[in-house]
Amino acid sequence: MEEKKEMNNAQTEKTQGDKQEGLEELLRQILEADKKEVRYAKLAALFSFGLFVILLIVAAILVPKVVSTLATVNSTIITAGQTIENANGTIEQANGAIEGINEMTSSITGTSENMNTMLTDNSQSLTDAVEKMNNIDFEGLNKAIQDLQDAVGPFANLMKKFK
Repeated sequence: MEEKKEMNNAQTEKTQGDKQEGLEELLRQILEADKKEVRYAKLAALFSFGLFVILLIVAAILVPKVVSTLATVNSTIITAGQTIENANGTIEQANGAIEGINEMTSSITGTSENMNTMLTDNSQSLTDAVEKMNNIDFEGLNKAIQDLQDAVGPFANLMKKFK
């Protein structure tokens, strides 16, 4: 019986030894898996930090450019608004000028109609006056003026002497 007990003890020790070896092997595998997980976690943290640094650099570069671009866009919008206001003012001035031209055209039309009426009403008088001017004998008139000068000339000289 003692032999049985010793065998049972030996078997129990062997079983316990096998269990401990299996447990140690399992713990080694868990430790390796944990080491791999820690390594991957470190890599993920490193990549996350690198990505954060890259995003920070990109933001530091892009934010001032975006701000200056927005300022340029804002000033362009303001300038465009002023240009539109100026264009509206110019259009209003042009409309006023067109109204003035329309009034002037109406006035000129009225004046030309009045001139036509005056010419039509006075055409006979004008025709008669032109005919009378054509009938003047300018050669005879010139001769009469010359004769008058010849007649008055000696009298004028005589008057100059008596002064």
